[in-house]
Amino acid sequence: MDKDRADELLESRKDKLAEEMTELEAKVGTIHDTLAKLKTQLYKRFGGNINLEVRFPCIALPPPTAHVLTSAHPCCMVASSQEQ
Repeated sequence: MDKDRADELLESRKDKLAEEMTELEAKVGTIHDTLAKLKTQLYKRFGGNINLEVRFPCIALPPPTAHVLTSAHPCCMVASSQEQ
C-alpha cells in the first residue's frame, strides 16, 4: 500500500470516527438531560427524604461537551458488585 492510499484510508476512518463520536455525544447529552429531569421530579416528590447525589465521582455524567464514562473504574466495579 502506498503512502497516498494509506493517508486516504486514515482520513476516511478519522471522518467516520468523528461522525460516530458526534452521534454518541448527542445520545449521552439526551440521557444526561433525561436524568436531570428525572432527578428534579424525584426531588419534587420525595424532597429531602432521598439523596440522588453521586457517591462515586468516577460515574458522574460529565457535561454534554466532554463525555467520558469511566464505569470500569475500580471503585465502581467494587460498588456495583457489592450492591448486587
